[in-house]
Amino acid sequence: MSKRTYQIGERVIIAAMTIGLIGMFQPFQIDLYSWGFHILLIGTLSFIVFTKFDPGEEQSGT
Repeated sequence: MSKRTYQIGERVIIAAMTIGLIGMFQPFQIDLYSWGFHILLIGTLSFIVFTKFDPGEEQSGT
């Protein structure tokens, strides 16, 4: 996995976790609370697993 791919994946997971937190702390819809919890849970577990991988080195074309 290239370093750039690793950074993009990490940012996507962090964004999902942020959306999950916003869903959980909003006071308007119970459905958003439920979805927020699941998104946060999946994002947290994904982050734990994803950060165990080594981003590796960029490879030159030769």
